[in-house]
Amino acid sequence: MVKKISVVVMVFVFIGGFLGAESSASLIKRNEKEQAAYALLDQIISMFQGMAATGSGGEDLVRPQLDEMMADAKKNLAEEKIDPVFFHGFQRMLSVIKLIVIKDKEGILGPIIQKEVGGYVLETTGKEVNLLDESQTIGSVADAIAQGILNLHLYLDTKEQREKLWETIEKRFEKTTQKK
Repeated sequence: MVKKISVVVMVFVFIGGFLGAESSASLIKRNEKEQAAYALLDQIISMFQGMAATGSGGEDLVRPQLDEMMADAKKNLAEEKIDPVFFHGFQRMLSVIKLIVIKDKEGILGPIIQKEVGGYVLETTGKEVNLLDESQTIGSVADAIAQGILNLHLYLDTKEQREKLWETIEKRFEKTTQKK
């Protein structure tokens, strides 16, 4: 359990420098149309910040906060304040956090945790991890969650530019298909 709390604290330390209120504003200007999504990301950061400040963590503290964040995300999706791409990335990250802090004394969920959390680590960091080896687990999972938050943040920050780029690609494709 102490190691799981350490994961949470390490995640905060890792992402705090990247995504603190002052630093994220100075890196890239926030997309003003995505305030609900930024608020969800800020909730995760605040949760880690609170745990790091108090030295607490674990399933009993984290689960209710994750459930509240998920309820907010579902509400925002239904109200079209966030898009499905952001929602699914956010949901996946919350599920990984929940799986990491869950109490599983006998290892019943071990294969599921390895598959889901290990897959998330591989997708976000490009590194395979054996979650049975606790020396790899803490840093790898903390890095993956931090990368996940950063990726969602960058997705929001660059959403308008990506939509313009997609339109350009579509126009090029139309020109090449018209020539035939």
